[in-house]
Amino acid sequence: MSVSINSDKIKSLRREIVRLEKSNSKFKKKIPLSLVIGLIMSIVYPYMPRRMVTSEPLIEKMSYFNGVIYFLVIFLIILFGSYFFITNRNKKTIDKYYKQIRQLED
Repeated sequence: MSVSINSDKIKSLRREIVRLEKSNSKFKKKIPLSLVIGLIMSIVYPYMPRRMVTSEPLIEKMSYFNGVIYFLVIFLIILFGSYFFITNRNKKTIDKYYKQIRQLED
């Protein structure tokens, strides 16, 4: 009975590993689209009102070029930070699942 329970756990762990690897590859494929959207948003951002209360666009406080660079830097930090955080977390989880599989197979 323990053999069937272990084999079921191993199968579920392998399914989860495949799901996490697919998640990493999908995230990598979305990076170019995210960069294009970020570039477009950085061009438009200086003209957008920052808050509903003040309703004052960023272009009134700084030059257009500085506003574009400001938004682009913030966007790239968030994009690449989240990319490395998510892929690293998935890799650690995959390694943990492989260790569990090795333990169950022994």
